[in-house]
Amino acid sequence: MSTFQDLHPVLQEILISGLRWDELREVQEASLSAVSAGADILVLAPTAGGKTESAFLPVLDAILKKPTGKLSAVYLSPLKALINDQTERIVSLANRAGLSVAVQHGDVKGADRWKFQGGEEPDILLTTPESLEVLLGDKDAKQAFSRLRFVIIDEIHAFIETSRGVHLRCLLDRLSFASAEHIIRIGLSATVGNPEELLSWMSAPERQKQLVRVPSPPAKKAFTFCVNPDFFSRIDAAADAVRGRKSLIFV
Repeated sequence: MSTFQDLHPVLQEILISGLRWDELREVQEASLSAVSAGADILVLAPTAGGKTESAFLPVLDAILKKPTGKLSAVYLSPLKALINDQTERIVSLANRAGLSVAVQHGDVKGADRWKFQGGEEPDILLTTPESLEVLLGDKDAKQAFSRLRFVIIDEIHAFIETSRGVHLRCLLDRLSFASAEHIIRIGLSATVGNPEELLSWMSAPERQKQLVRVPSPPAKKAFTFCVNPDFFSRIDAAADAVRGRKSLIFV
């Protein structure tokens, strides 16, 4: 299994100085090993389980070790809001490695959009399937995506068994046609009941693939019952129940 020491020296220094890391989590080591071997992967981890780094560390490592000067990775999200939420984190990590990131979706103003002609090509593109469809319709798309090596699909479970999922599969095939490289597909998801089926849907029978899973630790459940309380008593009871911990409250 790949370890921290297998990462490109620049990436090691970024993680040590910027994130105070000197080792990788289990899920990140497993992802790095599988991607280095050329496999498609589906990363299953709970919230804050390290999924984003599990996808981007192998990608950044590969770009640093074999730079092409062209677009190398596409990150796809079902939601513009998720892209906006992840942008600062991804851009910060990539920029420290000397790599560039472009963001393309419906809320990005025309002047800030990535254009195939007349501009420097980013190393990584953050976009939605719908915006990627527009890019692939450009006459210069095949050249722009000619050295693409990675596609990261966040919240991939949101696509399966929907019309957007059919659209996504078509886009993956079109990217494979446009690129002269073998494109590794990386899916990110919270725990789902049918991970093998989801991985097979994302990949293809002839492709090498691996499921990367981080078991969720057993959660302690606590129940608080309030019998006919007034409004403020309910608020006080809820505050006491969740104080000092992350919680979801259903009302």
